[in-house]
Amino acid sequence: MPTMLQDKPKTYFHGLDGLRFLAFMVVMGAHLAHPLSAEYETGWLHYVLSWFQFGYLAVDLFFVLSAFLISWWGFREMEQHGRFRFRRYFARRAIRIWPLYFLMVLISVLVIQLQRAGGMPESPMPSIWHYLTFTLNFAALEGDQFLMVILWSISVEEQYYILNGLLMRFAPRYFAAVNVLIWGGSIVFRIMHLDAPLTLHYHTLSVMACFAAGNLLAWLICRSRYKSTLENFYRQQGANIPLWLLVGGLAAYPILASYPWVFALEKAWIPVLFAAAIGYQYFRTSGIFSLEKRRWINYLGKISYGLYCFHGLVIAVFVNTLHVAGMTYPPQQPWLALVVYPMLMLCCTVLLAHLSYRWFELPVLRLRDHFR
Repeated sequence: MPTMLQDKPKTYFHGLDGLRFLAFMVVMGAHLAHPLSAEYETGWLHYVLSWFQFGYLAVDLFFVLSAFLISWWGFREMEQHGRFRFRRYFARRAIRIWPLYFLMVLISVLVIQLQRAGGMPESPMPSIWHYLTFTLNFAALEGDQFLMVILWSISVEEQYYILNGLLMRFAPRYFAAVNVLIWGGSIVFRIMHLDAPLTLHYHTLSVMACFAAGNLLAWLICRSRYKSTLENFYRQQGANIPLWLLVGGLAAYPILASYPWVFALEKAWIPVLFAAAIGYQYFRTSGIFSLEKRRWINYLGKISYGLYCFHGLVIAVFVNTLHVAGMTYPPQQPWLALVVYPMLMLCCTVLLAHLSYRWFELPVLRLRDHFR
């Protein structure tokens, strides 16, 4: 195995929290824009709202980020302890993910019970076993209009945690080669299912290229010779080029995605550019794209797991409250639809996520100290 880093790297990257928050904002924007797009069928506003139909790409950024951090920590542990300790690794991930995830599942069950008790139409919900076994993304292949469908990405991440942990435990020597194969296999899978949009969106194999991109970035950074090359690159102004390509590509994506092959091959290049953006935050503390010193953005990124889990619930409660009050959604007034209501929903989501992080997640997270 190539020589790993012998220096003592920093262990927290504030800029990556900033990326998490930006990704969340795009995801929430997508869910808010969906009912509005039919109201504005022409002009620049229609283009902006239609762009948000591709907000799922922000979930890809979450996947690349998770893979990078998980594998980076895994290689660091192998350097410190001589081996990868799978049980400790999995316990730490479960402590971070499971409490809030299962709280959201419990809320889903309670909502169904309240609807039954009140004689109201029940929200669709797949078998509880899909939630308990982290296979919700496969339930979504049959149709994605059900309660807490946003948890599908958590299911995919749990599947990744197991597979990646086993790879790092039993075949670390082949880590890079396996991930290159995964990246290529994911692209082939997408080409084979070009006419199946739900499969392209939800199937684990369809998004594995995102995890492979994050894994490979971590592998490169944890090898001294590759890290020094990347470090030199990110010192240069040319380091901005991949990020400008990312910004330009995403801005033009409603046009690009109209070509089926571009849509099928999006996982071949977008996760790679996301990995370049992560590398930028890793190596640079200043620069036009650096988020290192954006304290409030970084805090919101730190609580982004709660933001992601709660925002769908907040939107649903907000819209239903308007209907109960005899008001319509989306409203006719653009300033309500585009500014006031989204800001109110965002503020409620931030408040819930902050309270959850402070009083629920953080106390549980302290248990991770037992698995260092």
